[in-house]
Amino acid sequence: MEYQDPERVRRQGRCVKSKVMDIYVQEVMYTTYTEQLSHDAKLSIQQLASAFPTILSKAVKFLNAAIPPSTWLRLYQAEDTEEHGEVGGSFGNRPSFWSQNTTR
Repeated sequence: MEYQDPERVRRQGRCVKSKVMDIYVQEVMYTTYTEQLSHDAKLSIQQLASAFPTILSKAVKFLNAAIPPSTWLRLYQAEDTEEHGEVGGSFGNRPSFWSQNTTR
C-alpha cells in the first residue's frame, strides 16, 4: 500500500480530520488484506464473527452469575456438544472453532 504511514497521508492533506483519516486507512488496509486471504480463511473469519454476539451474551450472563472466567471454556464446550449432538459441534462439514483449538 502506498500510504501506510498515517502521518504522511495527513501531511499531504488527503484527510481533513485525524479520525476520518484513521477510518480511511483502516478501510483500505482491510480491503487490501482480505483480498489476499484464502477462501477457507474467509469462511473461518465469517464463522467466528457470526458467533461473537452469542458468545458475548453468554459471557455477560456468566459474569452476572459470578461464574469464574477460568470455567467458561468448559461451559461453552458443553453447550456446543448439546447443541450439535457431538463433541465440538460443526459448521457445515467444517469442525467448530472450539474443537480445533482445544485439547481434550
